[in-house]
Amino acid sequence: MTCPFTETLPPPAAASRKPDQILKAAYAVFLEQGYGTASMDAIAREAGVSKATLYAHFASKEELFTAIVGSACRAFERLAAMSPPPDDLRAALMDAGGTLLRFILNPDVIKVYRNVLAEAGRFPELGRAMYEAGPGQGKAHLTTFFAAANARGVLAVPDPELAAEQFGAMILGHMKMRMELGIEMPSEERIERGLRSGVDAFLRAYAAPAAPTP
Repeated sequence: MTCPFTETLPPPAAASRKPDQILKAAYAVFLEQGYGTASMDAIAREAGVSKATLYAHFASKEELFTAIVGSACRAFERLAAMSPPPDDLRAALMDAGGTLLRFILNPDVIKVYRNVLAEAGRFPELGRAMYEAGPGQGKAHLTTFFAAANARGVLAVPDPELAAEQFGAMILGHMKMRMELGIEMPSEERIERGLRSGVDAFLRAYAAPAAPTP
C-alpha cells in the first residue's frame, strides 16, 4: 500500500531504510485497524521487524503517528527556506498549494482523518499529534514564508500567521468537507481551478502597495 504521508520523503539512505519501512507499515496498520485498535505488535509484524527494533526507532504509537504525519511537511519546509522574489512568488505558492491540496484530498488521508475524529475523544493526544505534526507545521512554514515576503516588500502581510490560515482556506474551499461527507471526490480539473483561483485571490488580497510614480 502506498503511503501518501511517507511518499513525500526523499529516497532513504541505507542507514535510514528501517525507520521508513516501519513508518509505511504503521500507516497500513493504522488505516486498516484504526489508531485505538492498532498495536505495536501488529506494526512490528507488518514491518517484518522485531519489537526491539521497532522500539529502538519509535517509543510509542503516538510517536509513530506523529512521524507519519510530519513527513508530509517536507514541501513546506522547502518553501519556508526560500527567499520569495517577486517573479517566483506565484509559482512558489502554486507549487506549495498544489502539494497541500493533493495531500489533504488523498482518499487515504481522508480515511485517517476520519479515524482521528472518531477516536479523538478517547485519545486526545491523537488529535493534538495530527494537528501539530501536520497542519500546524504546514501553517508554521507558510507563516515564515509570508513574513519574509512582507519584510522584502513583495507582499503586504501584517499578520503572517493569519495569512497562512487564510491561504489554506482559499485554495481548499469545500472540497475536503465534501469528501469527508462522502459527497464527491474532486476532479483534477476542480483541484486545479481551486488552486489557481485561491492563489490569485490571495495575491490580490495581500498585494504590496505600488511604488509611487516619480
